[in-house]
Amino acid sequence: MAPQACVDASDGIGIITSYATEVALPSTGTWKNPGAGCAWADIVLIAPEAGLPLLFHGGRQLH
Repeated sequence: MAPQACVDASDGIGIITSYATEVALPSTGTWKNPGAGCAWADIVLIAPEAGLPLLFHGGRQLH
């Protein structure tokens, strides 16, 4: 069954490089050097070709 599931699977959304984990969402600082206490997203997906310009999931506040 597993091999057939791979054949039947949909194409999905985006390519592997459009997906990232543990991404800082800085309200201060920069993307490369976020300020203290910024929010973080567990998952970020960028796939404008699929009608999904930007998706953040599971943001949280570091202490």
